Amino acid sequence: MQAQEHSTPPAELSFERPDSSTLVVRVAGDWHLRSGMPSPRQVVRQLDTTPKPKKVAFQSGDLKGWDSGLLTFLMGVGDLCHQRKLELNFDGLPDGVEKLIKLAETVPEKTGARHEREHSTFIETLGQSTISFATALDEFLSFLGLVVISFGKLLVGKARFRRVDLMVIIQDCGANAFGIVTLISFLVGTILAFMGSVQLQQFGATIFVADLVGIAMARDMGGIMTAIIMAGRTGAAFAAQIGSMKVTQEVDALTTMGISPLEFLVLPRVIALVLMIPLLCLYADCMGILGGAFRRRDDAAHLVRHLLPRNDARCRFDRYLWRRIQMHCVWNHRRGRRMPAGFSMRQQFFGSRRCCHDRKSSPVSCI
Repeated sequence: MQAQEHSTPPAELSFERPDSSTLVVRVAGDWHLRSGMPSPRQVVRQLDTTPKPKKVAFQSGDLKGWDSGLLTFLMGVGDLCHQRKLELNFDGLPDGVEKLIKLAETVPEKTGARHEREHSTFIETLGQSTISFATALDEFLSFLGLVVISFGKLLVGKARFRRVDLMVIIQDCGANAFGIVTLISFLVGTILAFMGSVQLQQFGATIFVADLVGIAMARDMGGIMTAIIMAGRTGAAFAAQIGSMKVTQEVDALTTMGISPLEFLVLPRVIALVLMIPLLCLYADCMGILGGAFRRRDDAAHLVRHLLPRNDARCRFDRYLWRRIQMHCVWNHRRGRRMPAGFSMRQQFFGSRRCCHDRKSSPVSCI
């Protein structure tokens, strides 16, 4: 079987000109896709020769086998002849090939089936973008106005929605989101502490890593990460739920019963987000600070120090840290060890802020 396949000649294409107005295309050999086939460009070069033919015919006396590859080649040649308004004769082809080509030509191509790429000018693109933006803005403002009206009905007690659904949505937005908020915020705080310590260690100011993590998480990263999580997790879940209800015509059923879909479906979700997002932001801030404290123990102590109010409790905590620094210094000095990078800065930092609350002086508030 393999010897027979190797002995089959490949696809061959030749041309003859019996007269000046006729071009005969001879197909021979094995015309299968697996063996490779000639390109219709060879026919184009023959059609461009002078004198230009007015008729194209085919001969297949030496054709050994064929499949859809031959049909593709013949259809390509047929398109070339139709474009040049040449007469095409398929009589010299096998009966099966001729019938398939006639069947393909009998069914016309559907108008608009092919995708035609339109090239628009810059002004047209700008105008379409402006119209799309205006349409989206109008829809957003309309939705916002309907939500405000629904909140007004809620304040006067006329909003129609199930309280049970509200509690379920609050649980989905709040308690069920603790896991992903904890993971993301903790990792963000750890990364901030790690990157900050690497850079600040060059200047001996690693103690300020705690300030970096605390300020970054409390001011920016906590709220941003919470908003991204709620938009990606909870927002996508809301869109999927309401979209499936729209497909199954549940929204239309609510409208038919005289219940506003915006009050019944949208208002509870908005209320749940308004109630849960601030709490999740505070939780994300705490988790981010805890992640930063996980990086170094002295950073953890500094974070706890900043969380304490400026009263006697903070003074006692400062004195405790100051004693620990002195003990650490004496312990390293006795063993002949070198002070770690940034230790002098850390000592000056706590030393300048420790309370003047000792036995010989009156208590002074913390700086």
